[in-house]
Amino acid sequence: MILRIWTCAGLLALALTSCPSPVGPVNLPAAGKLLLVLNFASGTVGGIDPATFAPAGLVPVGGAPAAIVMDGNLAYIALAGANQIIVLDTTTSGITARIPVGRNPTALAFDGTTLFTADFNPGSNGFPSSLSPFTLSRADAASAMAMSPFELPPLSRPAALALGPGGKLYVAAPGTDELLIVDQTTGNVDSTLALPDDDPLAVTADATRVFVATAGPVGSGTSGKLLVITGAPAAPVIADTVDLPAHISGPGALLFIGGNKLLTTVSSASDQPAPPVAVNRLLEIDVSVPGITRTVTLGPRPLGILQDGNTIYITNAGDGTVSVVDLVSFTETDVKPATPALDRVAVGAQPVALGLRP
Repeated sequence: MILRIWTCAGLLALALTSCPSPVGPVNLPAAGKLLLVLNFASGTVGGIDPATFAPAGLVPVGGAPAAIVMDGNLAYIALAGANQIIVLDTTTSGITARIPVGRNPTALAFDGTTLFTADFNPGSNGFPSSLSPFTLSRADAASAMAMSPFELPPLSRPAALALGPGGKLYVAAPGTDELLIVDQTTGNVDSTLALPDDDPLAVTADATRVFVATAGPVGSGTSGKLLVITGAPAAPVIADTVDLPAHISGPGALLFIGGNKLLTTVSSASDQPAPPVAVNRLLEIDVSVPGITRTVTLGPRPLGILQDGNTIYITNAGDGTVSVVDLVSFTETDVKPATPALDRVAVGAQPVALGLRP
């Protein structure tokens, strides 16, 4: 399998050897609602005031920040270039702990007690080595101490993970085109589900269903798919599929927003026809249809998605911006309406993920 997408894992080959030195710090506001942006290539965590869309602090963290989960005022951030989870206290802008994990953690999940990372583990050429084991690293959040990792099957290449039905971890494994169902206590791979398409790259879940987005075969011009999986964890089956646009590179992220609806980001791929098809978009998918119900055009290489009520934030890794989309109208908000052009929130280099302090 050729992993060629613009997820954080795909960015590793470009960014880990070329990250600029972090810029000087500007403390985050000590209190109040705050949007956090991980700038992968500039090695920083930026703050945005969601009321005004104005910059609100910048914390250098180094190490290619790739994934984030929030617990109140604490941000747990996976540093893909430093093989760490850092604990960032957003009230002080201080890093209170650095937890060692496996090589190149690019996805992060949190059950309220334990942190889990999907360790992409690239070899010397920036892509995974078939000779190295793939792992899910674990850390105890209360003590900020590493725990023994869970070993995954050879060649699995964990790209994304989510907590889902039955209290299990659901791991998208593009190396073997499978969904792995992992016991979060023992680390046993309880079952696997073969997926009918190349490169499962994003996964999310509700209480009874698991959703996996795939990219489709490289260079084929065919579409990836959104797969709806029911019966997990005991007897998972693919109940429905939704075709994603052709000529995409991605999907970048997948977010369940309630009911039967999900959001995903897709980017223009290198196998574009002539003339090119612009597909840098946010898609709304209704799995009860099943189908794509609404789309909105974004900046280049949209990746991370975060929901705050009826406001959706999306990172555009290609131009260092964040798009703001109104969920009701499904239109992009101009963050500087006084100017004639559509303006997005300017952030650091290659923003890839978002967190929200309440």
